[in-house]
Amino acid sequence: MCSIRRFVMLMLLSTLSVLGAVAGSSYLTYLNGFGSLSRHIASPAVVQGNYLVDVNERDVPRVNVDTFTVTDKSFKYYVRIANLNNAEGKSYKVRSASGKKSSVSNPVWGLVWNYRDSADYCCVRLHCANSALNSVFDKRCMVVEAVKVEAGVSKVLDSATLTDCVDLFNGFNVICVAYDGKSTNISIGNKTLRIISELPDIDYNGVVGMGYLVGSGAKVSLERAVCTSSPIVSRLLATSWTKQLLDEHFAAASDPFEGYWTYLDRNLDENQLRLGGRYTLALVKSPVGYDIIYVDGAQVNVADWKCGMIKGKLTSTNFVDNYDLLWWDATMSDFSVDVYATIENGVILTLKFPTYKSQVRFARKMQ
Repeated sequence: MCSIRRFVMLMLLSTLSVLGAVAGSSYLTYLNGFGSLSRHIASPAVVQGNYLVDVNERDVPRVNVDTFTVTDKSFKYYVRIANLNNAEGKSYKVRSASGKKSSVSNPVWGLVWNYRDSADYCCVRLHCANSALNSVFDKRCMVVEAVKVEAGVSKVLDSATLTDCVDLFNGFNVICVAYDGKSTNISIGNKTLRIISELPDIDYNGVVGMGYLVGSGAKVSLERAVCTSSPIVSRLLATSWTKQLLDEHFAAASDPFEGYWTYLDRNLDENQLRLGGRYTLALVKSPVGYDIIYVDGAQVNVADWKCGMIKGKLTSTNFVDNYDLLWWDATMSDFSVDVYATIENGVILTLKFPTYKSQVRFARKMQ
């Protein structure tokens, strides 16, 4: 069922905590000393006023990252950042590990994400350039590249050349990477963000680093770094159950309520609740009651619902055949407050939503 959005966030955090994940956020500014970014061993970054300033006088790029857990999460990470060494026609002195000096013009800077080690990470790499310096026909631009570094080898996944909506000198731009569970969007801007790239094949798992890139000769000034994340509910609801495994389990089951239950009818106040599908469900015995497993029948968000996902949970109460209900609607938002379920005569399962003056009934499917 699909609710009209007045209720769904009330118990979302506590419910997702039971499933093993919660929403989170990290906000690094001068107010908290930029957290671990200002304490990174390999980086000489220092807090100067409201900014974290990081100068790279070596001839190799450097990254500075904080760590985040991204397993089964969507996230948005952005930095508001400037390269103070980004003047037209100017070069900046750098040196090698052996002390050899050279100079760099148009230094690179940017955002780093999905960092695992110095040979395995992704970055949004920026540098500015002029088409004909000191000419009346000169036009300055910013080249934005989405780069994947794998086994130490850099590969440009996508690129764009911008002449407006970004600061082309030493002012601040926001660079943002957002993952929605399916693809990764990259956006940038000095006043408003615009998406410049969509990357479909970036894998996220475990603990990764996110932060910024200081290219050779660059002088990065970071105003803030922000990461927000939330669980990808469809992944949290996934189980190992398949239709075949359910069939085999029910063939040997002795519990009177385990088995398939099919949509029977409904009594809904459709100003508040709408039917998300004529579901076929499976009840599987759990330590506290029953897991409600989705089998088929979704009519809303059909592509998101797969056979074997958890659709709800029944928890036994002190009353016979009466259960506390936790239910995920068609949008994968949860109902858990003032909802319950009953089983009548072993053949009618009723999901009751009294606050919304609604209920849905399912009939036991006989083998």
